[in-house]
Amino acid sequence: MRQDTEIEIKKFFIKNLHILALGVIVLVVSVPLMTNYCIDGVDVSFYLRQLERGRMEDIFLVLPSVLIRMGMSTESAYKLLLSGLNFAAAGIAYVCFQRIFQDRMIGIVGSMLYTWTPYRLNDLYCRGDLGEAIALCFLPVILYGLYRVYQEDGDSQGYRRLWIVLTLGYTLIVQAYLLSFLITAGFTVLFCLVMWKKTFRRPVLIVLLKTVAAFLVCNAWLFILIFLRIREGTFSMAAFRGELIQSGGVYPSIFLQLFFINGSSYRTAGTGMEEIQPLGAGFAVTVGVLVYLWLVFVGRYRDQKDGKDLACFGKGIGITGAILAILSTNCFPWDYVQKRNGIFFRLVASLQSPARLMQVVTVCFVLLTCVALWQVKKWENSDVSRTFAIVIALTALLSVQYLTGDILSTGEPRSLYGVEYGEPEKDERFQPENLDISPWDYGKYEHIGR
Repeated sequence: MRQDTEIEIKKFFIKNLHILALGVIVLVVSVPLMTNYCIDGVDVSFYLRQLERGRMEDIFLVLPSVLIRMGMSTESAYKLLLSGLNFAAAGIAYVCFQRIFQDRMIGIVGSMLYTWTPYRLNDLYCRGDLGEAIALCFLPVILYGLYRVYQEDGDSQGYRRLWIVLTLGYTLIVQAYLLSFLITAGFTVLFCLVMWKKTFRRPVLIVLLKTVAAFLVCNAWLFILIFLRIREGTFSMAAFRGELIQSGGVYPSIFLQLFFINGSSYRTAGTGMEEIQPLGAGFAVTVGVLVYLWLVFVGRYRDQKDGKDLACFGKGIGITGAILAILSTNCFPWDYVQKRNGIFFRLVASLQSPARLMQVVTVCFVLLTCVALWQVKKWENSDVSRTFAIVIALTALLSVQYLTGDILSTGEPRSLYGVEYGEPEKDERFQPENLDISPWDYGKYEHIGR
């Protein structure tokens, strides 16, 4: 009887291992929330004001705003929202990577790497950029949708309905953060060009065109609203004057950085990497990418026919991610491009910083790491794949523990109580030039740009 009970308990834990693992992933990354204060950031005051005033322009702020109206403190609602973003990022990433690779362990590793990426933690705790942090939760959905569109049989049942997945992903991103949508859309176009042989096949092209049409229909109200606010002059176009952005790119060495700090600078021109924000994908991801490149160039599994489509998709994502990684650095001549004419200057300036491209670079490189793990697990013995996964996990854990510890030790406490706020239109903390929010997203908030 006792032996049967132990067997049942063991089966239960094995069956629900992924749930336990996701709980640990969220717990590790939520350590900075286990305080009685909010950690300050560039945009924290801005979003606290939105929550306090109960603004409903952003659908993702509706629930915490309602909780505040019901008596919850603003700080508690804000921290509850951050906790929800950690759960959402881990859960969505797990589902997407697990379905791509049809493997729970790879799904867990992919979720862990993506949820623990320094760039995402920078949005949550260092900059306080909630819009981009929310958008990052849905980037894996785009990868999952593109994988199914490019790798599934165009004549299979349900293929023509894949536009629903992509439309949902793009819609959630554009509602969260318009600049992230523009970057994601650019990533998609670049990926389609890299995979041009499959892109112009009739089934793939039909799904992509359906996605564009459905997205425009679902989000027409948002673009009409932005157009009307531009016409009325309530959409701030002043920030589009911008400045040269090349100094906002990351150093290539950031891809080899293991320990990140709670930096305050995103410009490298004057101080180099001193006090730079944690804008990388993490050294664990870099290790995975290097293993993937080794497998590709030595041709270790070149003759393996099983899984060839997934390997092809991985190469397409890898090439796209590599191009965007180059564009995200301060080595790319963005200043030269900007100076060509006024149109280029404004368009490039609206990106704010080449480092913004790291959000899609991160998800691309996490996928490559998962591809490498999938290949090792499929064609090597289980001990090799298990060792590879453990090394990746320990490296990521070491990096995230150091970063969260530094955030707790150096982060400035921020409390709404006892702070006297001026009028948003006059308070310098809410002026466009002092926020880290994209000019594309100013217009969603009534008191900005008047």
